[in-house]
Amino acid sequence: ANSSSLSCCDTTQAPHPECFPVQLDKEDPFYQHYNLTCMEFVRSAPAPTCHFGPREQMNQATAFLDGSTVYGFSELRASQLRLGANGRLRMLTIEGFELLPPSTDPGDGCNTAEMNAKGRYCFDTGDDRANENLHLTTMHLIWARQHNRLAAILGKLNPSWDDETTYQEARKIVGAQMQHITYSEFLPSILGTEICYHISR
Repeated sequence: ANSSSLSCCDTTQAPHPECFPVQLDKEDPFYQHYNLTCMEFVRSAPAPTCHFGPREQMNQATAFLDGSTVYGFSELRASQLRLGANGRLRMLTIEGFELLPPSTDPGDGCNTAEMNAKGRYCFDTGDDRANENLHLTTMHLIWARQHNRLAAILGKLNPSWDDETTYQEARKIVGAQMQHITYSEFLPSILGTEICYHISR
């Protein structure tokens, strides 16, 4: 009530109908060290935009390793991030260095009127979380630069290609590179090579 979040693990009161807490074993190898036996879980809001229908999770990440963090989760978002020439993404160039473009949207959840008045803006990327910390910002910048680097190479190799073809081909390569890094480098280091070997069989 009063804009506070629901407490689904509170056993002293009747559970809210929107709660679906995750019960943890007392001997859980990880959570036992934190004295946790329950994880909060609340269903997504039934009508956050005042349009009724099936509940949809408010998730801006796609279910695929497709570079949506670079290109956005919708066609509209992807088109807003494009330069519209040579298959490139919009960037802000300062002293010869390409940086992520500034977001001038006051409703993006990051920009504030005070910061905008000082000429400071959050970055405009395919994923709003890019502004949460420097690591995420850096990863978004690296992949946006990689897209533009690939678009430049593809444009030289295929001078007859238009903006759309160059953009889509560079995007496919970026998605493939993300998948390769995830499955060949990241997951084996997290899960172990033996598990990854058995999964891939």
